[in-house]
Amino acid sequence: MSTSLFDALGPLLSGPNVSQVASSLDIDEKKAASAVQVALPALVAALQRNASSAVGVSSLTQALDRNHDGSVLDDMAGFLAGGVSSDADAILGHILGSRRDPLARSVGRSTGLDTGSVIRLLSMLAPLVLGALSRSRTGRGGGTAGVSDVLADATKHMQQRSPDLMSSLGSLLDANHDGSAADDLVRMAGSLSELFAKR
Repeated sequence: MSTSLFDALGPLLSGPNVSQVASSLDIDEKKAASAVQVALPALVAALQRNASSAVGVSSLTQALDRNHDGSVLDDMAGFLAGGVSSDADAILGHILGSRRDPLARSVGRSTGLDTGSVIRLLSMLAPLVLGALSRSRTGRGGGTAGVSDVLADATKHMQQRSPDLMSSLGSLLDANHDGSAADDLVRMAGSLSELFAKR
């Protein structure tokens, strides 16, 4: 049975991984857990948006083939302890593009973090999300079809568990503004762990 994207990312929500995020960002663990719960779905939604075209999913698949085999998941705490990797900005830019700063401001408002800390968090999490995507696709035949299937399944999961979250993320990813959608994230912060519950 293939591993879902959220099953693979679930360990980021507790234990030494949250402790390491908190340490790296110099914040308390409760705030770190809340920030991760908002940031992970945002990154997954952005990847799904990027992979919605043939060109986009092909580019993403090629990036996974070159640089992301999933081994980063074998020691998440160790990876997080290393802080932001040298290519993190490029990875985050590829995922979010011009939407990086508006999204970071929104996540910041929902979690109480400054924008710089949110960008640092997103940069730390992005390689882990890509590693989870790469590992999860192996049970779906790999290639572009596997990537599309994993992201479609993750998006369906998010839509079923938290349709309001998906609506808010869609608004944030579709436009360079962060008004009412950011307020929705504020209301939902701290309750998103259901997304990562085993199905």
